[in-house]
Amino acid sequence: MPFVVLGQVPDSLSRIFRYTPQKISFTTDSTFAQGKVEGERLTYVSTNSFVTSAYITYPTVYKPGHPLIIFQHWGEGDKSEFLEEAKGFSEKGFVCILPDGPWLC
Repeated sequence: MPFVVLGQVPDSLSRIFRYTPQKISFTTDSTFAQGKVEGERLTYVSTNSFVTSAYITYPTVYKPGHPLIIFQHWGEGDKSEFLEEAKGFSEKGFVCILPDGPWLC
């Protein structure tokens, strides 16, 4: 059953969702294409000044408004753990982001 929030989040809990937006500079270091899916491997500096990477997959025919899925790997995994699933979703019209979580390892 999906989780549904009715009403507003109490102030005591909303603080965990407050953050200072930061501009992140991405660099594409490789690309790939497979059928109706394209993807990129991106590198960026995370909030703790650690250079990390992510995959992004998207339909070959991109249109604004595609739904987004963020895949987070298990503690001992890496961003490629769910790459095949992301490609499958991108074939169906989703944009998928698969960040590495260096803080999990």
